[in-house]
Amino acid sequence: MLQPNVLERIEGLEEFAAAEGFTLPMPALEIVRLEDQGFVIDLHTGQILEDVDIDEQLDIIVAGVAYER
Repeated sequence: MLQPNVLERIEGLEEFAAAEGFTLPMPALEIVRLEDQGFVIDLHTGQILEDVDIDEQLDIIVAGVAYER
């Protein structure tokens, strides 16, 4: 049985992908498991990123609109 917070994260990923109009590159459960191991997953490509600096500024573009952090 999955922990309630894991189920919430899975549902959140699936809802986000549906709202943004894309298909997750792998099952949401696999994404959650990888995140729990410290990885960051690119939700469009499935690329598994390591050693991500959380303080690094990123350009965020959603549906062609750039957002500032």
